[in-house]
Amino acid sequence: MTRPIIAALLFREEDQKLFQEARDRWFPPRLNQVPAHLTLFHHLPGREPDAVEQAVRGVCSSTEPFDLMAEKLVPLGGGFAYLLPSQKLSRLRADLAECFEGQLTKQDASGFRAHVTVQNKVTPDTAKLCLEEHTKTFEAFTVRAEGVKLWFYDGGPWEAFASIPFGSDSAGEEAPLGGPDA
Repeated sequence: MTRPIIAALLFREEDQKLFQEARDRWFPPRLNQVPAHLTLFHHLPGREPDAVEQAVRGVCSSTEPFDLMAEKLVPLGGGFAYLLPSQKLSRLRADLAECFEGQLTKQDASGFRAHVTVQNKVTPDTAKLCLEEHTKTFEAFTVRAEGVKLWFYDGGPWEAFASIPFGSDSAGEEAPLGGPDA
């Protein structure tokens, strides 16, 4: 069985901790199986994980760490998320998408809305109340993107596959980075 690969943005350690604390507070505990994340791709081809890793390394090697702004909270129907629009992030994702042209799922090929889900899988009424409560104290904040993390997906918790820092060479050297290792 081929396991799909999820690609997520790798945040600076303290920023990942901030997102995780919010997720731990607002996400239903029994359903909170994966770390807080900003998904770049939901399903990269898992038949050749080394090839996927090398393609991502190639793009990451020419990308420098960058800041992006968690500008606002947005409803998701069954929850809410931090919205993080960024031209640099959109460019990164477009560069990565070129590596997998013709191999992306419909979901991954049909646009991108950069967000970190804080809450999901609750009733619309609960989501609305929680969003209203969190909005009262929310102030936009800046986070730092430091790389891309690849995960295997088997239908439940994710399995970490590779952490690829920005500015790394494509030979496979991994620098220690913050973020979840789940």
